[in-house]
Amino acid sequence: RRAPSGRSGNHVGRGWFAAQGPGVIPGMYPDHHIRDLAPTVYHLLGLPPRSDFEGRRIPLEGVTR
Repeated sequence: RRAPSGRSGNHVGRGWFAAQGPGVIPGMYPDHHIRDLAPTVYHLLGLPPRSDFEGRRIPLEGVTR
């Protein structure tokens, strides 16, 4: 069942992303979305992205782990 807005639930398209450590600069990922978190985690685990992911991998090259 969909809400009058057309969405399938009460969730919203906003979220948060937190990172800390050497090489992480506040505001360095302003153009990313919460949907990008799952593709990024899959990449870090060495797994291929699923075809139903809506987001894209956050490029973390240059950030130390």
